[in-house]
Amino acid sequence: MPEVIATTGIKDTRTTNGVFELGETSTSGIENDFVVDHSTSSSETVSATAAMFSLIWSINPNLSARQITDIMICSSTYFNTNNGQRHPIFGWGKVDCKAAAKATLATL
Repeated sequence: MPEVIATTGIKDTRTTNGVFELGETSTSGIENDFVVDHSTSSSETVSATAAMFSLIWSINPNLSARQITDIMICSSTYFNTNNGQRHPIFGWGKVDCKAAAKATLATL
């Protein structure tokens, strides 16, 4: 469903030399949009991603869901390091929440 944001967990990148490795019970595949670091399961990542989405929305409640998703995408690992291309397993990668908040402030 295109209106759903799918997330998955990755192991602590401080212990994997920055390499993304799926958490123990995390899902992989092209349906993933974002990852959350230090998460062993995909279920854990839902609340963290919802919190980031909510933070962006709280900064500018006039933004649409699509605009918020676009801000998250543009503030993510693979958008910025992979020529704007999604990774086949990790989607857009980790959202830099601080960068997303700054980008949202610019919309005011």
